[in-house]
Amino acid sequence: MKSLRNISAPKYTCISAWTEHVPFYLWIADQIAPRTYVELGTHYGMSYFAFCQAILESELCTKAFSVDTWHGDDHAGFYDESVYESVSAYNNSKYKEFSTLLRMTFKDAVKEFEDGSIDLLHIDGRHGYEDVKEDFYTWLSKLSDRAIVIFHNTEVQDRGFGVSKFWAELEEIYPSFNFVHGHGLGVLAVGEKQPETIKSLFSLRNNSENLEFFQSSFEQLGGQLSSAIKHKSILDRNSSSIPKITKVKLVIATREKNEDDFLEKTATGKSIKRLDFGAFGTIDVKLFTENVMGLPRLYNAVIKECNDDSTMLVFLHDDLHILSFDWIEQLIASMAQYQIVGLAGNKRRVPGQGIWLFPNNDGKPDLRENLSGKVAHGNSYPCAISYFGPVPQQVKLLDGLMLCGMSKTFLKNKLFFDERFDFHFYDLDLCRSAEIKNIKCGTWPVSVVHESGGNFGSLKWRENFNNYIHKWGD
Repeated sequence: MKSLRNISAPKYTCISAWTEHVPFYLWIADQIAPRTYVELGTHYGMSYFAFCQAILESELCTKAFSVDTWHGDDHAGFYDESVYESVSAYNNSKYKEFSTLLRMTFKDAVKEFEDGSIDLLHIDGRHGYEDVKEDFYTWLSKLSDRAIVIFHNTEVQDRGFGVSKFWAELEEIYPSFNFVHGHGLGVLAVGEKQPETIKSLFSLRNNSENLEFFQSSFEQLGGQLSSAIKHKSILDRNSSSIPKITKVKLVIATREKNEDDFLEKTATGKSIKRLDFGAFGTIDVKLFTENVMGLPRLYNAVIKECNDDSTMLVFLHDDLHILSFDWIEQLIASMAQYQIVGLAGNKRRVPGQGIWLFPNNDGKPDLRENLSGKVAHGNSYPCAISYFGPVPQQVKLLDGLMLCGMSKTFLKNKLFFDERFDFHFYDLDLCRSAEIKNIKCGTWPVSVVHESGGNFGSLKWRENFNNYIHKWGD
């Protein structure tokens, strides 16, 4: 049985609303080993080919069937013949031994299957309440005594979607489990003879800690996959816009006594140890140990000693568990879109604002429509995840826990950190200076757990706030 750590990366990828659930599909196939798998509504094939990959890799004796007209609808959009041709060609080249595409309506296709023959049914056609209800009851007699049914978009409640309403009804009848990320994914146990691992899945609803861990694990995996696909798309579209990068320099200050202690004891040090430095060309780590000096002074010293325009500088706190294994590539991709990049920020700035998250300094976050970013907090797992707003976004203010930019951006624009600020306000100040110089700041999705919640409101923070207001006047 596959553990979460043994889930392989999908070989077939495309931009899809289903992307964030692919890791779960690659896992659950191995758990249930269905004899027959049927997918109603395939579109470009993101979910279907993920399951076909799992069948092949786990050496399952599964027959897979995809049912779709490949004309589209008012929810998925309408599309031309090229979509079917692309899906058909990939299926024939990779999975034709056990996979069949049925180009017909769901009502016509149901006649092709015997009663009690389907172990896994994925319903993902039109998403209106009556539509999904009709699909379920039309195919119900075809389900086996160990059948599972998958429903996508269980968390969507606009655009005429009614899956959430029908899902609420089914949850009262059958054992179930629901993921809230990726528009929602419902897993329903229709058959009474489920494998023990699947029974354990449904029992998670009775244990909040285990439930959060399981959901967070697949949310993290799905988010990383979705980000990777988006980054690849951005790279493909903007390959000529990405600056030449020959060196990445990580700049970190820590109170630890030496490099060994930093690598062994700090969250960022442990994350850096995981890096395969040979995969990225040249990566330097500029580490300031036993540090009590303000961060702007250290950061500026590194900027000024750069004599290579193709160096990407990454300024990091030392208490970051960096979960994205491809975070260096992600930051490189970000340079095609923004000149200064962070993980979280605010699209607006209001007078007297002392922290990017709280416009009125009262501890109340700004409206979600103004925020961008996703950062977890804590020093144990599972941990709380703060969803600030969609990423990437151009912003006016960035959080300083991770800041990234090209050395030439700093040097040619004479953009430096203000050394009157030590561990507070250097990030807001830099963003305001960048705005004056028409330098674009933006957020980028890199999964991290920040061990500290910051020192908002402390005496030191207030001292720096007074200096900040004195400098900018608002």
